[in-house]
This record gives sequence, structure tokens and C-alpha cells, in this order.
Amino acid sequence: MFIRMFTTHKNTDAFYIIGTPKFAVWIILYAQFMKIPVTLSLTSKVEIFSSQNGWRNKIFAKCNNYIAISKEIKRGLIETTSIEENKIYLLPQGIDTENRFYPVDFEQKMNLRINYNIPANKTVVLFCARVVENKGIETLKETWEKVYYTNKDMILLVVGGGVTKLLNELKELSLQLENSIIITGEVPKTEEYYQLSDIYILPSWYEGLSTSTMEALSCGLPCIGSDIGGINDLIIHGENGYLAKVKNSDEFAEYVLRLKNNEEMR
Repeated sequence: MFIRMFTTHKNTDAFYIIGTPKFAVWIILYAQFMKIPVTLSLTSKVEIFSSQNGWRNKIFAKCNNYIAISKEIKRGLIETTSIEENKIYLLPQGIDTENRFYPVDFEQKMNLRINYNIPANKTVVLFCARVVENKGIETLKETWEKVYYTNKDMILLVVGGGVTKLLNELKELSLQLENSIIITGEVPKTEEYYQLSDIYILPSWYEGLSTSTMEALSCGLPCIGSDIGGINDLIIHGENGYLAKVKNSDEFAEYVLRLKNNEEMR
């Protein structure tokens, strides 16, 4: 690492580090020695560090500038380090709202449903993310069971690959609930699934800044998400969707049914 910095990287004007990989401390030390500015970008809550714990963290706290993609990450940095607030910039990631993630009209929406064999007469609730435990799959299953037994005029559309065991559990639940869950696996054009849907749901345990929620909102969908950092940056409760307590399937189900009956919000 040091050899590269003094050879191939010797003319570097600035360093931009994403996350807190162990090797980054050597880059920071080299940059300090050479008086080169360093910006550290944090994209997840788990990357928040305490400058009081461990020598590596003390070095991470010596960068020139910091980027936090959510308010929760910025607040966490301020609370756990001695970093001055004016060195921490709130800078969310972006998405392509011009060419990919934008609303479509009713005719286009119905054509997409025909193309993907999605029922035209059903309210479609979309989950578009990795099917992994921390995305709240257990809560999603519990929520859908409650929604289904209250209103059978809805479809849960699960878009994304993930853990085989969890995907199989969703398939089994769908069979129990009259095939009311459609599971696509990974797809090339996620934007079209947002555009054909009516409601977006994301019961995550934690997020950096939820890209999928940004994409859903950009496609005009009201969103229901966990009331956590990275989601509550985006959803304004009662305006563009609803925030539910983490793992609270009763609240998630209540908000799905509320949006089902509120055409103005969707």
C-alpha cells in the first residue's frame, strides 16, 4: 500500500474513501504526511465509528471532510466523534429520474401489466429489494397475511433475488393465500415494476439511504417504510406515504389498507 502511494499515487491531489475499510487508515496517514486532503464518505449506519474506541477510529476522525448520505449517519458522527459539524456534509446519492424512474399514465401502466402478466384489476403492492433477513422479510410475510384476509383484491409483487430459504418461504405463503404473491427474482428493468405498481413497501431493519424508496417515490408511488434513518429522510408521514415501527406488521398492514382505500394518495 505505501509503495503504491509513493509511486503510482504520488501525484494524487485528493483522496476520496468510501466506508471504513481497514487499509484506509494508511491512506489517511500518508495523506496527512503529504498534506493531501481526504474525504471519508459513509453510506451505512454500521460505518459510524467512535473516535474514542481504537487507534483506527482515531485516525478515521482526522480526515478533512466527511460525507453522510442520511441525517441519521450525520447525527451519529457528531454524537460519537469529536469531528466538527461544519466538516460533515449531507449528500444523498442520486437516481436517474429523467430516463428511468418517473411516473407513467394509466394507459402505459396497464400496458406494462399486460407485458408482465400482472392482473390489471388488482391493487399491486411492490417490494423491490434483496430478499434478505434485514430487509424485513418476516414482517413482510406477516403483513401480507393480515392484508390478504382483510382485502383479497390485492397482489404483493416481490422483485429481487436473495436468500433461497426466504424466497421459498414467500412462495409457500403465496400458495396458502391463493397465489396472491408474485415473485420475479432479479429483473433487468426494475423501473417498469415501479411504474406498474400502486403502493411500495419496505419493512427494513436499517438502511443507509433507501435507493428503492427514492425510486418508488420518483415513479409516483406512495411508500410505506420502517421509521428508521434512511427511510424517514424520504417519507413524510401522511403526505407521500406512512412510517411504521420496525417489525410492527400490524402498522404496516393498517397503512397498506389505508392506501388501498385512498386513491388520492396513490
